[in-house]
Amino acid sequence: MGPYIKSFRDVIEELKPQSEEEIKFLPLCHTTTQGYAISIMHEKGAIPKPCKVYNENLVYFFYGKSSYITSEDLSSYTDDPPMTFIFDIKTIGTDSFKRILPFDSGGFTRMKSIFHKENYVLEDPDIFHVLAFIKLLFGNNEAYIQSKVNVEELSKHKDCCLEIGHLINLYQQATRGERKVGPQFFSIEAQCDKVIQFTPTHLVLPYEFYNTVYWGTNFKNQFPNIQLHQYGHEESLARPGIPLEAWKHQDLMSRKVEEIITGLS
Repeated sequence: MGPYIKSFRDVIEELKPQSEEEIKFLPLCHTTTQGYAISIMHEKGAIPKPCKVYNENLVYFFYGKSSYITSEDLSSYTDDPPMTFIFDIKTIGTDSFKRILPFDSGGFTRMKSIFHKENYVLEDPDIFHVLAFIKLLFGNNEAYIQSKVNVEELSKHKDCCLEIGHLINLYQQATRGERKVGPQFFSIEAQCDKVIQFTPTHLVLPYEFYNTVYWGTNFKNQFPNIQLHQYGHEESLARPGIPLEAWKHQDLMSRKVEEIITGLS
């Protein structure tokens, strides 16, 4: 019998598998802009940078999604559109992870939750904890990619874990439109405190970059093992000389990343 009272981490530990037999790993996504992408290439890796939320040097990823928004003003046109590096989670290494959360740590304060994000943080996790997040919150990878929360599974734990009961309320309020949330609220965040070597499997970038010699030719020659993908080709040709709005870039990029990851899973 018991325990009768559990923390969020207790539940995650109970659900953590020891293999991929039930749920396969998805890649990690690091979304950035051209200037930072070039720095990552020149430095041969993503170096942890100062984080205002945790006051630590960190590298941020979203698991299986390109949910990070690079522009605060999505309604304006942008000359600095987003691009996403896709990494195999197994190549990064377990000892690189500092913490994981079931949502965007920076935006959680806007939810005005009675709990703090620390109630949902897993410190010093291994990669199999991510699969436990998927199992508890979404059930499977397909539902996670589509941001379909598994309330039935969550409800099994709400009477012994107040954090989960409250999380169910937040998800339901978001689904009903009572709380304004973006895709980041349904995306698992992974933070690393070590240099992540430049070993992405894919790079997704806007058509206007893909169509240049630097990216379309030189990058391919320099990094032949990295698959290059573009987004926004048709949209750019439909409005020659007119840049796409930031929100459109973000949407098209996320769709392309989802297409790639769905094909890999």
